[in-house]
Amino acid sequence: MKRDFFLLFGLVLTLGFFWIPPSPAQAIGLSPPIVEAPSVLRDLKQTKMIRVSRSPSEQGDVHITVEKSGEYARYLNAPTETTILKGQNFTEYFFDIYPASAATGNYEVKLTFKVAPVAQPDLQKTGNISAQVAVITGAAAIIRFTVSGEEVIDYEILGVSGADTEIGRPAYVKFFLSNLGNVNWKPSRIDLTFTDVNDPTNAVTASLKEGEIPLLEPGKENNVLSFEIPLNLIEGKYVLNARFFSQNEGIGEFVSPPFFVYPEGTLQQLGELVSIGIDKTSYGLGEKIKFNAIFKNVGSIPMKGVLNTDIYLGSDFIDMLRGEELSVGVNEEAVFSEVIEPDRPGGYRLSSFIKYGNKKSETQTINFTVIAPENKTLAFLNSKLGLIGLVFFILFVTIFLKFHQRRQHLKKKSSKKIHEASVDNKE
Repeated sequence: MKRDFFLLFGLVLTLGFFWIPPSPAQAIGLSPPIVEAPSVLRDLKQTKMIRVSRSPSEQGDVHITVEKSGEYARYLNAPTETTILKGQNFTEYFFDIYPASAATGNYEVKLTFKVAPVAQPDLQKTGNISAQVAVITGAAAIIRFTVSGEEVIDYEILGVSGADTEIGRPAYVKFFLSNLGNVNWKPSRIDLTFTDVNDPTNAVTASLKEGEIPLLEPGKENNVLSFEIPLNLIEGKYVLNARFFSQNEGIGEFVSPPFFVYPEGTLQQLGELVSIGIDKTSYGLGEKIKFNAIFKNVGSIPMKGVLNTDIYLGSDFIDMLRGEELSVGVNEEAVFSEVIEPDRPGGYRLSSFIKYGNKKSETQTINFTVIAPENKTLAFLNSKLGLIGLVFFILFVTIFLKFHQRRQHLKKKSSKKIHEASVDNKE
């Protein structure tokens, strides 16, 4: 009877750990599914980007883990997770190709994106049994690159644009460029001419010097460089003529679509904090927490914004963070990110807003808990390795008990035979 109890107990615990009802996961897509870098120098990284998108019907944050695989996976520096925040349809996932010790030749690595299952409260009913049917979704991208010992300078200038502004405000300009080579590159100078469409004699010039232009990393396509040019433009309709130079040699000339300079006070800066989000609702003590905020420019003029966050532990204010300033074009969204690492357990609250110009967005809050394990044993048991070890321990105990009981049974049976043989001999 005891043997049957222990066997049943071990079986129940084992199934309890291994059988976890599957739950629906959110579908994702990758663009491009194949990333190619035709020329990479072994001592210089190339940054690449994959756009990870969600199904339009899905709501809430989508938490994604990323795994690299293949013989040459060590040549990729890739974050192990990314998140599509509530309010976003996609996120841009950046990784680096850095074959520091690779020989010249062709290489391939796979990046697998897996979506964490989302628990659903409603279960389908089949007779008297509750069932939940789901498919754990994911997608994979192939990274192909060629390690070369030859420096290649290759670039493409895609265009320029100007944004509407007001008298007394700077001119807002953007340049669209790609670095298709395998070394860092940038124009050495960009000459700008702002011309009034209705009065070509009204033209204002400016120039961006080499020190004002950021380097473009190798292999990085569709870069957007934004600048605010302090000029005294009068009211009117303008076009921007931009001439690009490399080592004092002209390499391209582009004209922007028309834009307007309005009287002072015509346009307004107006921003909206779409959402704030974190990866989880609870964290272990010492764990880093990535905090994201989506901000949209819903006004009629470009702006620069800064994420401001107050951190509370319970009702006590403990810190204030001021993030990096980001430019946000009209009708564009920007993701402001911060990483925090709480050093005390407890319930935390983040209270955030975006400061832009002389205005600020509405404030949003988010809560999370930091948990400190009571002891090392509890922390181990709460880990995946601890659970697996516990399962194998239970199986071992179950098998040992079964073996021990069988051995005792055989021992009793053998003793009985010896006793019977002894009785027969006496007779």
